[in-house]
Amino acid sequence: INILGNFQTVEEVIRNKLIVDEGDPLNELLFNKALDDIKSMGIFKSVDADIIDGSQESLKIVNLNVEEQPTGEITLGAGAGTGGTVIGGGIKEKNFLGKGINLDTNLEISESTVKGQFVYSKPNFAYTDNTLFTSVQATTKDNLKDYGYKVSDTGFSLGTTYEQYENLFFSPELDFSLEDLETNSTASSSLKKQEGTYEDFYFNYGLNYDLRNSSYKPSAGSKTTFYQQLPVVSGNNEISNTFVYTKYQTLNRTSDLI
Repeated sequence: INILGNFQTVEEVIRNKLIVDEGDPLNELLFNKALDDIKSMGIFKSVDADIIDGSQESLKIVNLNVEEQPTGEITLGAGAGTGGTVIGGGIKEKNFLGKGINLDTNLEISESTVKGQFVYSKPNFAYTDNTLFTSVQATTKDNLKDYGYKVSDTGFSLGTTYEQYENLFFSPELDFSLEDLETNSTASSSLKKQEGTYEDFYFNYGLNYDLRNSSYKPSAGSKTTFYQQLPVVSGNNEISNTFVYTKYQTLNRTSDLI
């Protein structure tokens, strides 16, 4: 298997997506599925493969050609409304350092609020075929002058995603947040009663059963997702359940509309 055209992307990022490795029997169905997985990464403009005869009748040579494309995005914005003026921006990168790492960071500032977030996702972490993801977020809302209170909220999460069984993906996650409410003499009586520091520690998990015909532009099949948030240490003894079912169907033969 020869990989060509990856000038920025590390070769192992592509090889990690291949279901059929060098020396294995060539299964074209699994190989085409791997090509769809490479396309779905969103870091290549095109992905093509040529299969030619090898030195013997029982051997094949696969030339996998990829064309890279820009994977970074910078956003800047500003606005004004009844809540005041807001400025913000963010940076997204799908292929950080050419290793297929996803980064997403943003910052938003208004007259009373500062909000920031950083998300990191590393596929095939430590060669385990697992995706490791982590995020850090912080929000500060200062209304001491106008309403007599200030709220600071800091959160951290760490999780992983892996294929437990065929087409069934499991995503456990630990989520910790710390909220601090500060008041002064001008705050309302209800806010004064809530003053203090609150800690929330959640165990979250997701189950994703993927029966789509392709991970890249699917046209048939379905995707079923169940997500649950469970409090471990929390003042809010609540359990959150989310269920999503998506069915893919081509509307007609003459259109690409799905």
